[in-house]
Amino acid sequence: MSIEFYKKVPKDLAGNLAYRAMLRRRAEKDEGFQRAMCEASRLDVLFFFNSHGWLYEPRTRRGSDGRILPKVIPFITWGHQDLAILEINKNLGLKDIGIEKSRGEGASWMSVWFAIRDFVFDPMTNIGLVSKDEDSADNPDNPDSLMWKICWGLDQLPPWMRPATERKVATHTLVNKENGSVITAFAATGDVASGGRKKWFLMDELAKFKRGPDA
Repeated sequence: MSIEFYKKVPKDLAGNLAYRAMLRRRAEKDEGFQRAMCEASRLDVLFFFNSHGWLYEPRTRRGSDGRILPKVIPFITWGHQDLAILEINKNLGLKDIGIEKSRGEGASWMSVWFAIRDFVFDPMTNIGLVSKDEDSADNPDNPDSLMWKICWGLDQLPPWMRPATERKVATHTLVNKENGSVITAFAATGDVASGGRKKWFLMDELAKFKRGPDA
């Protein structure tokens, strides 16, 4: 898998923001460049994350210059995240992947952007999001829920990359109306998604899942 596009992306905050702005300006009236950006994002996961991914961070933080950082920031991956992202991308949907980590390592947001990438660029993809309860999996009014993060992330994409979608809160589904991909959110119950088929599942906050009677 190529990471040639990613090598061109600045990793400092000011440089990264300027690079993103340049890409969007160039793509505004150039459909060929839009298609090239979509293809680069499909082929190079690190390019997609670092040139089009964003994070919502509500906690108050200061930058290296002492200034308060904004709550919406570009997803600029750390070096150790790069290694994890490439390894996950190589195995996603093919075998179980366990991530042992401390808090603040960005695993949930990495998973969210993997889901967005497949949802946008891989037709007929079917993804499951599982969290400890229904509210954590899907609550359109709760920024901590997985599906809120997915929908918010999609909204940050440029219009020419963002597909038409249908959001069904009652069934906790998000449908890509252009390529047939679907994301479904589940609470961690004993029969979660029983009988269904998915390309891959995200099991978020696994340590907080309720143990069954056979545990």
